[in-house]
Amino acid sequence: MKIKIATFAFVSVIVAGAYAQSASRPAPRTPCGTSEVYNQSIIDHPEILVEQQKLEEFTKQFIANQATSKVAAATYTVPVVFHVVHNYGPENITDAQIYDAVNVMTKDFTLQNSDTINIYSTFKPLIANVGITFKLAQIDPNGNCTNGIDRIASIKTYSGDNSTKFNPWPQGKYLNIWVVNKIASGAAGYAYYPGGTSANYDGIMILYDYVGSIGQSTVGTSRALTHEVGHFLNLQHVWGSTNNPGVSCGNDNVSDTPQTKGWDHCPTPATAKICNSSIVENYENYMEYSYCPNHMFTKGQATRMIAAINSSTGLRSSLWAASNLTATGVSAAPNLCKADFTYNRTDICENGTVTFTDASWNGTPTSYSWSFPGGTPSTATTTPVTVTYPTAGVYDATLTVSNGTTSPSTTKTQLINVYAATAPQQLPFTEGFEGVTVPNTKWSVNSLSPKAKWVVTTSAKYSGSSSVYVNNFSNDTASVEELESESIDFTNLGNAKLYYRVAYAQTTAASNDNLRVMVSTNCGVSWTVRQTKAGSKLASIPSPKSTVFVPTSTQWRLDSVMLPQYASSKNVRIKFQLTNAEGNNIYLDDINITGSSLTGIVNPIADNIAFNIYPNPTQDKSVVDFNLVSKAKVSVQVFDILGSQVATLVSGQVLSEGQYKYPFYTSEMNAGIYFVKLIVDDNTFVDKVIVQ
Repeated sequence: MKIKIATFAFVSVIVAGAYAQSASRPAPRTPCGTSEVYNQSIIDHPEILVEQQKLEEFTKQFIANQATSKVAAATYTVPVVFHVVHNYGPENITDAQIYDAVNVMTKDFTLQNSDTINIYSTFKPLIANVGITFKLAQIDPNGNCTNGIDRIASIKTYSGDNSTKFNPWPQGKYLNIWVVNKIASGAAGYAYYPGGTSANYDGIMILYDYVGSIGQSTVGTSRALTHEVGHFLNLQHVWGSTNNPGVSCGNDNVSDTPQTKGWDHCPTPATAKICNSSIVENYENYMEYSYCPNHMFTKGQATRMIAAINSSTGLRSSLWAASNLTATGVSAAPNLCKADFTYNRTDICENGTVTFTDASWNGTPTSYSWSFPGGTPSTATTTPVTVTYPTAGVYDATLTVSNGTTSPSTTKTQLINVYAATAPQQLPFTEGFEGVTVPNTKWSVNSLSPKAKWVVTTSAKYSGSSSVYVNNFSNDTASVEELESESIDFTNLGNAKLYYRVAYAQTTAASNDNLRVMVSTNCGVSWTVRQTKAGSKLASIPSPKSTVFVPTSTQWRLDSVMLPQYASSKNVRIKFQLTNAEGNNIYLDDINITGSSLTGIVNPIADNIAFNIYPNPTQDKSVVDFNLVSKAKVSVQVFDILGSQVATLVSGQVLSEGQYKYPFYTSEMNAGIYFVKLIVDDNTFVDKVIVQ
């Protein structure tokens, strides 16, 4: 059955914050629109009603047969794969957090939680052991070893919807769960009822901080996946098939869940009698929004889910078939099928350390054999292990594990980059991007976007024939593009300062692209933000430009970053980090690092200051004339030949970019030679004037 996913779907959406009494995420009260898309689906594709009716008829017959003991009780195992869609942020949750989530789901569906003892007494006789166990797949669709965790780097993690459901594994073999940073609707998660969508979208989407009870998640948010699996197995919310609790009394087609309006907070038994004054509503149910700490499925809900898992609708009955459990590897004992390891960093300075941790799939190793060429220790037999690298170079790392039966091994080549503690690149540092491409030995580029990254262009420049830019106009929202310099030796550099030319335009007044200048003194292990400019503050032209921005020579701005604290650092890296927020193209040119101890390097302020005094010589009045290419703190003072200050024209005033003219009167000054000192930030300019 073909379904227009963009137009309609059977979706159950969980509003963010609906699982915890003390969750940090606020709980929006706006309905998510499930009933609307459901109604639209009937209008556009009435044949879906036929499929749903078939499932309801099957469910009714299944319940009737079970009531007369014609259906034997059974246990079910469901193979699971987690697709972690991430941008290397907190949403790239650990394996341990996913293992914990699978454990939480299994406990919820097999009645192994200690908190059920606290369920309200009226509900206790209804508590059900659903009999479903969840296991991470050990064999992928291609027959290869897997740990059931599929990591996918994409900035689509920030706009989670069906287009974010990358690499779906066959719906009849695996329960697909996609983990993302944000969901477009503002929900914490959503799932499809059996038969409610195409094979590519079937499954669950969930926020990273609603997965399991550890790591980025909490105990309070850990039951979100249990709720979503309930929808996946044909359960509605206890008040009915909407996302709006507290609106009207409804039911979920389950006999032992009383009619309710639903709850967006945890009531007491005395206050939970809304739809029927003599019946306490089941506010402690997994399919509620009540924030209650204790949770349960009823026996009626369990029977409805078991009916769904025995139905061919949505291929639910294929999941637990013996042949599929063998094909996905979950019916056998855990198999140590692949050696793997993690590491806390790859770039370090000489004598830096890296910690390596075993992450082998899927069994438990009984022995470890590590090899670290160039490291100390060079071998190890435990995990984790911390290794020191004393000498600059590029090094491999190898791990062999064994459980007495299998001994898989893996080598990660050219993994660890060790840089000289004292950077080989000396100052002065200048870059005009003339006749080069990036990346190169001087600049590295980090990008996750398939559309744009920092590249050299000849379409715009402040000087010379080229600059470096990001085609941000066509880039994805939330993409992060980084341009990182080589290591530079700042030893004995006084009053260090970075200058660069930038050209950028907003597309609208709401565009808020962010450019950060960052510094590292430990070969990129950690970074300090030294400057941030965003939106209109970043823009080099006053008005937004709705078409592609290519700057003219007058549409650039000179920016500077003070770096005096790095004057004695032997290893300094500079990073320009751009975060897209629906803006336009951005360009950089003429990147210079200078300081008071350097000569022979172009100082952009000095190069453009145009400091002048006229008339000179003078009898009655002279004018001090200068140009500022960017906002700066300015002082202008006049001294006689003995060094005594005789006049102050500007005293530490912050002036904006522009041309300035300050007159000073000499009619009452003695004839002779005088000196005018102009101080712009930490740059000093002196010129003499002759008074006749």
